Amino acid sequence: MPSNCSAQSNSPKFHRQIFMPDFLKLPSGQVWLEYSDHALEEAEFDRAGNLLGYLPEVFDLDANRPVEVTTDNRLAYDRGLFRVRATPTHDLSLVVCRPEGTRSRVASVWANSVHDTHRSLRTDRYVQPPAARQESDTR
Repeated sequence: MPSNCSAQSNSPKFHRQIFMPDFLKLPSGQVWLEYSDHALEEAEFDRAGNLLGYLPEVFDLDANRPVEVTTDNRLAYDRGLFRVRATPTHDLSLVVCRPEGTRSRVASVWANSVHDTHRSLRTDRYVQPPAARQESDTR
């Protein structure tokens, strides 16, 4: 089984609504997903109901853009948060670790309403675009 994601909580995080630099090398291709015990437990007991029947076995990294990417300290992909449609009312959020060959571990799973626009997004938790960093540095 592929290993868990390894980045620490203080590792650089990028969000596509804030700043997702072109230099980030995102994994590509199709991978077989293997779910951690934590992910399976979260899927089974999610507040939206049991999600186990919606968990994909194969995931196309080219067809799904990550919402969020956490990197290691060398800015290499460690894990990505992907949101995919599960039902007409809910999306699955999958934390997909760095692939090892054709397999990737899913560290966590939860449901989001398709109407969730993430108004509570904490922008201070993410790497800011260079122009925004320069403006805040001059204040």
